[in-house]
Amino acid sequence: MPRIAIVHTLLGQLLGGGERLVEVMGDLLAKKGFEVAYVTISPKIGRTYYASSSPVYSIELISTVPTILKAYVRPALAFIETLRCVASFKPDYIILSTDHAIGFLVKRLTRRRVLIYVHWPEYLFRRKTSLLHRIYFAVVDYLEKLSIRSADSILTNSRYTLKALSKVYPRVGGRVAYPGVDTEFFRPHNKKANTVLVVSRITPVKKIEFALKVHAHLLKNIPDATLVVAGSLSPSDKPYLDRLISMVESLGTGDKVQFMLDVSEETLAGLYGASQIFLYPRPDEHFGMVVVEAISAGAVPVVPDSGGPSEIVRITGCGVALPPDVEVWAETIASLLSEPDKLSAMSKAGRGTVERLFTWENFIDVVVSSMRWRG
Repeated sequence: MPRIAIVHTLLGQLLGGGERLVEVMGDLLAKKGFEVAYVTISPKIGRTYYASSSPVYSIELISTVPTILKAYVRPALAFIETLRCVASFKPDYIILSTDHAIGFLVKRLTRRRVLIYVHWPEYLFRRKTSLLHRIYFAVVDYLEKLSIRSADSILTNSRYTLKALSKVYPRVGGRVAYPGVDTEFFRPHNKKANTVLVVSRITPVKKIEFALKVHAHLLKNIPDATLVVAGSLSPSDKPYLDRLISMVESLGTGDKVQFMLDVSEETLAGLYGASQIFLYPRPDEHFGMVVVEAISAGAVPVVPDSGGPSEIVRITGCGVALPPDVEVWAETIASLLSEPDKLSAMSKAGRGTVERLFTWENFIDVVVSSMRWRG
């Protein structure tokens, strides 16, 4: 029975779309007859979406390591733990969902096939604002280049990500494997009038403050519009949540805004199903799994006109992609809510497209068919 090791060193730390994808990938591979193991760093109890019987190889990262050193420490730990997984679990194939820079060395030392799943080119995450930064990151940047070029297969989560990858590494091919959604679990029910939803990790990069401003402007046209912000919160992001709560108080919208933290999957599905509008405020997001979940549950998304979410809106024909202007967003949402028949038709059409294209079956078929086995 073939064995596959999945390296995702944020597994057990974050509860984001990438982590959900990795857990579902492993579960589906197991159902197809593969034996699966995970490699991660410093996992926390209860910080996963689902229970799994697959072995987990993990190593602890000392919390006092300076952030800038983590660019090398994290890949080094991922590399060490991957080698331990190879020695013990003996996988036939290794899927790198994070820490792409270790791919070249892992392949050379272990003689295993390597598939890299690119949520976003990690090269672009490393900020190179000065010559000193470029020099400091030169080694890990070079290793990532070697890894991408030597990988047996490359998959990305969207055309947007594939295009970004092609700009960083010209002449490197790849396929898109769109993440899926459980359309039976995320489905419309008990829609509440003028309900707006944001689902996101509560962290500054998600730009949740933009959604709060949009909602405040929306109340000028639809006074009973409510906003729910649901998502996971890491202890380090507590100050950001405090700033968001203070913003709500200063906007005077406190009685119409609700923050719901670390909600269960069942509660989340209920929030999606009851909402009419879904807001995704972060521009240039790589994919946006929550946007697909929202459409599956009958919520119409309003998203930035750049990045993966706008690609989802274009493919499904459900939702609106807009420039980053608070008033434009608020006016568009007010217009959608004032035309319930149009909103309903858009919602039904979008869900139908998701049921056809954004399935986990399609996703895992692309993953399996991309693996190149010896002999």
